[in-house]
Amino acid sequence: MKRLISLLVSSVFAVSSVFAQGTALPFIRMDRNPVTAGLAGAGSAMVTSWTAYSSFSNPAVAAFSATKFDIGLNYGMWAPKSSDLTVFGGGVGFKPIEGLVISAGAVMQNWPEMKLYSPTGTPDGTFTPREMLFSLGAGYAISPNFSVGANVHYASEQLGEGSKNTVSAICGDFFAAYSTGPLQVSAGIAALGGKVDGKYYLPTSAKLAGAYMIPFEKVHSITLVADADYYFSGDAGVSAGLQYAYDGLAFLRAGYRYATDGAPVPTHLAVGGGISYQGLRVDISYITLSEIIGGSLSLGLAYSF
Repeated sequence: MKRLISLLVSSVFAVSSVFAQGTALPFIRMDRNPVTAGLAGAGSAMVTSWTAYSSFSNPAVAAFSATKFDIGLNYGMWAPKSSDLTVFGGGVGFKPIEGLVISAGAVMQNWPEMKLYSPTGTPDGTFTPREMLFSLGAGYAISPNFSVGANVHYASEQLGEGSKNTVSAICGDFFAAYSTGPLQVSAGIAALGGKVDGKYYLPTSAKLAGAYMIPFEKVHSITLVADADYYFSGDAGVSAGLQYAYDGLAFLRAGYRYATDGAPVPTHLAVGGGISYQGLRVDISYITLSEIIGGSLSLGLAYSF
């Protein structure tokens, strides 16, 4: 029966543990939206037309969006210096009735291919470790200013052949949001669930976020955003950034995240941008100033109406 050399398996676990020491499935907390990734993970409180990725983040804020339908696909290269993951994902959000947003998304992450060996040490093919995440979400505006939302996630990590080398978990997000004029604030709990294999905690956190838009000269605006997480592991992370928009057509983004050593996503600087025309959008983000995830790139294509 095929198996991975223990050293190779250990190296995969070692890379994962860098992202969240003492927690399981830390990839659940990676930013799936190329827009907010360009803000270093801030921006979950922004009210925009981009609801496709809300099942991965904040469905409560998505309930304020005027968009009827939004679909997005993205490709990413995550942590090329340490793990070299390739990421494929996408999501969809739609409003069946006014004030209600339903969303869904899926992600697959592939590690570099590893060699398989027989129990006697003879080369015996290859294996590609992979991680998968599936999400469903819903947000509802109780009033013009107040909304609530929830997501449910199924995450799976396969680090070898067979069920013994696979771990999985189900967890959820629960948020409330308040919007008034240019200001939005949101609070909730992310990735809440039980222990994995009865002994490893998920990267659960209490989350607080805010966004404030400053329009000027009719076609220009700057949106200031900030997100803060306190993880139940005792770690913390804070992201802040800004987005410049020109007439809803062109966008520039930048953000910085500070995090303690055991947080799922480490300290880094992010930059990004995007263009939008008649509902079609292209967005890109790039991460730098991080020994662990520096060089990470996310590219997204989306359409909404």
